[in-house]
Amino acid sequence: MNASFYNGVSGIKTHQFGLDTWGNNIANINTVGYRANIPEFATIFATAITPGGGYGPTINDVGYGSRGSSSAISMQQGSIISTENYFDLAIHGKGWFGVIGLDGGMYYTRQGAFDVDKDGNVVDGFGNRLVDEDGKAIKLDWTQTIPAETTLVRYDRELPLASLLQEGETVPQLIERLRRQFPDAYVDQDLVKYTEYQQQTLPPMKVSQFIVRDGGVISAVFDVDETYEAPNLVGRDQVVKDVAKVGMFYFINEQGLAKEGDLLFSATSNSGEAMKATSDFGRIVPKELEASNVSTATALTELIVMQKAFEASARSITTSDQMIQRAINMKAGR
Repeated sequence: MNASFYNGVSGIKTHQFGLDTWGNNIANINTVGYRANIPEFATIFATAITPGGGYGPTINDVGYGSRGSSSAISMQQGSIISTENYFDLAIHGKGWFGVIGLDGGMYYTRQGAFDVDKDGNVVDGFGNRLVDEDGKAIKLDWTQTIPAETTLVRYDRELPLASLLQEGETVPQLIERLRRQFPDAYVDQDLVKYTEYQQQTLPPMKVSQFIVRDGGVISAVFDVDETYEAPNLVGRDQVVKDVAKVGMFYFINEQGLAKEGDLLFSATSNSGEAMKATSDFGRIVPKELEASNVSTATALTELIVMQKAFEASARSITTSDQMIQRAINMKAGR
């Protein structure tokens, strides 16, 4: 009788733990990068009814309730949300982003909503700095440039004689003049052919934006500096240079990671040290975010299950109390 009373109490505590966990999952159903927690339970201990040396074929025991064992991390892939920001990153598959927290510690997250601050750091909404493959904070330099260049451009000219004649000039005089100016000039029937070299200036280029490509490669896009002035300026094609690569990490035992809040996890002796992940584990994709991996249907169903189990445990306490009261009344002869 007393055992059933305490079993009910432990059941209430245990299923309150389950209610709290699933309630927290539901509260974070729209939190980008959130990893669902799965409550796990275990029995406390049991008392043997039939000793090991008895005649029964089995050893019978009576349990003494349950307890919350752990809160496992769900590693299922969350749904993908498309965005227009190059620094919104999603990992397709396994792996974690590495960030340096405000306290200087290294943390790991699946939350990929990043942007570039005024100092060129790639940061999340909490100010944590994204790291590269070597675990160093990524810092983008807006001041880098490609200098102006001066080149000689060759032009092979072929023009009618008549178009080059000056007033009062004869054809022999024209040919002589052209050969003084262009030593390789010669006359082919009614055409003058010669090679001309002109000095041209390629304008300097400056960073117009940073983009992220598949695989987490960050590139600087250089465009012509429109404020630059020089004679014989010519056009210049856009230049793209790779400047960094976003790090992706994995752990031998992801369930051993410690939750630190703000969607951050830290490595422990149980999880092992972070290791550089390859494309076999996952792929970083820009302009996407991974939504919470909480399943609404599963979370609501589990919440109902926990609620019913909580009510049943409470009812067992009430029933045990009634039985104790009846025993007292019988003892008193009522």
